[in-house]
Amino acid sequence: MRGFYRYLATRRGMCLPVMPPAPKEGTTTFIPHIYSHEELARLLRAAPDACQRRRALLNEDTLCTVLLLLYGAGLRLGEAIQLDVGDVDLEQALLTVQEKARMGITSFLNDTAGIAAYAA
Repeated sequence: MRGFYRYLATRRGMCLPVMPPAPKEGTTTFIPHIYSHEELARLLRAAPDACQRRRALLNEDTLCTVLLLLYGAGLRLGEAIQLDVGDVDLEQALLTVQEKARMGITSFLNDTAGIAAYAA
């Protein structure tokens, strides 16, 4: 659009109003919701009911672990699902997330007890 605007102004001699600046790429107005302790507890208490449905794909422990990884480590759903056992270092409390561009992101795990219990 900007190129067409310049074309009209320079080649055709049109007197046009100033074009507004283009928005910066990567900017967003999204504001994440920070869950309270009560909201997280209520979500985790609802996991058994969600897993008892006929079409449930995850068991209760897996669902709770995924929910805590999504929230606690800030993972996206696709990143959490693609995790392998080798991506988790419980001794150093590190989680390595592989991205599409083959670059790893390391996230610190706050509490590894739940993950260790799930892995056992």
